[in-house]
Amino acid sequence: MDRAPYEGHAGVPKRITQEALMSAATMAVDGTSLRVLSVAGAQSRLVDLLGDERPGARWWVAITRALDDLAEAVHTTPGDLLDPDGFTEQLRADAPHLIGRWQRMAADRDHLTATITAVRLQAGRAAGNPDAVGPVSAAIRDLLTQVRRYQERITDVLLDAYQRDLGGD
Repeated sequence: MDRAPYEGHAGVPKRITQEALMSAATMAVDGTSLRVLSVAGAQSRLVDLLGDERPGARWWVAITRALDDLAEAVHTTPGDLLDPDGFTEQLRADAPHLIGRWQRMAADRDHLTATITAVRLQAGRAAGNPDAVGPVSAAIRDLLTQVRRYQERITDVLLDAYQRDLGGD
């Protein structure tokens, strides 16, 4: 069978069949899981560090490193899950009601990355100041809540796309 009439941008099917959907969704879900683990690792380190009762110089260094790791993990999500242009075109053609939510993820990611950078700078400026532990810890807790909500929104869009059978036969 000649596949050319059925392929669009970067080999993404123009009309998604159930088989193609399962393949793309599996990659998306697997990709999401991998990214969530990456973000979760940085989140876990930050939570552990926030539980430290006597933060010292090493604590400040560890906090800033964990924030750097979190920024890197968030920055790669959701763009590296799939070919973003191809996935966007899939949604535009087969599930246009999801395209707005998917495109907002990029704006949300940029906002979240800026917030992580601001908290990282706050921690860097406050390093070594015992009076700043409380405000920096509060900023990190707020940030972790924002990251968790962001991850939930990404997962919701991907699962919604998968469950709605983008096109089918």
